[in-house]
Amino acid sequence: MDDRLRETLSAMMDDEADELSVRRLLSHGRQDEVCDQWQRWQQVRGLMHKNHSPAEGVDVSGAVREVLDGRPRRISEKDPAAPDR
Repeated sequence: MDDRLRETLSAMMDDEADELSVRRLLSHGRQDEVCDQWQRWQQVRGLMHKNHSPAEGVDVSGAVREVLDGRPRRISEKDPAAPDR
């Protein structure tokens, strides 16, 4: 991941990223690198602000990508937001 993408990721964390930069980041070929960097920075941010969330380790990137792409979200059986069946 190059410095420009890191800058965009940092701007996203600060809620300052523009739409074009976010789309460029989301279309980056190595999404595993992007996700890993995001998670590391979020962990550091949480430690700095002493925000220990019960959602630590939860990966919502797939659901966010589906919403951004306009696809309907699939709800799994293990999803706590899934309606009772």
